[in-house]
Amino acid sequence: MRWISIALLSVCLICGRTCLGESPWETDRLVAWCIVPFDAAGRGPEERAAMLRQLGLRRLAYDY
Repeated sequence: MRWISIALLSVCLICGRTCLGESPWETDRLVAWCIVPFDAAGRGPEERAAMLRQLGLRRLAYDY
């Protein structure tokens, strides 16, 4: 019975955010994770930053 309560609480918290108009998929909430320093197009740091801006992403996480 306890796990059902925990599951329902989790669903309510997740659904509550989306019902309030706070979708986790809005671009101001997304983070580009680990944009590597090389790609097939040979982009440099400025070009990768421009690519993220063009995609509407304002945040970058890097773990190297």
